[in-house]
Amino acid sequence: MGSWGKGVFESDDAKDYAGDIVEDFSDALDSMADGISSSEGWSEHEDPMLVLASLTLTICDTAGVSPPQPSQIQKWRESYLKSFDSFGKRLWSSEADAAERRDVASGCFEKFLKFSEEWHSQ
Repeated sequence: MGSWGKGVFESDDAKDYAGDIVEDFSDALDSMADGISSSEGWSEHEDPMLVLASLTLTICDTAGVSPPQPSQIQKWRESYLKSFDSFGKRLWSSEADAAERRDVASGCFEKFLKFSEEWHSQ
């Protein structure tokens, strides 16, 4: 027997749907992490990768669904930051702006990683 409630994410169907979105977004992030390692890949995936990571975290937190494993998020973070250091930082007009953008991106993944570690340690 399923559960139903008055809140947006208080039914099994709603949680299942949110979980499916997280899974789809995670698959997309895996593909982006694999494709971001060239300058063309960087241009195509840089912004969408951060947006999807932020949205996925928000969905997990708001809907109360399981986030991806910490190792998966760490892979995304490492891939993004390595590519940023190779391609992305050159696109900023100053080193200070590039450093600030890198900090924003790193913080995005770190927040997601911390959430996932806490979730999966319960």
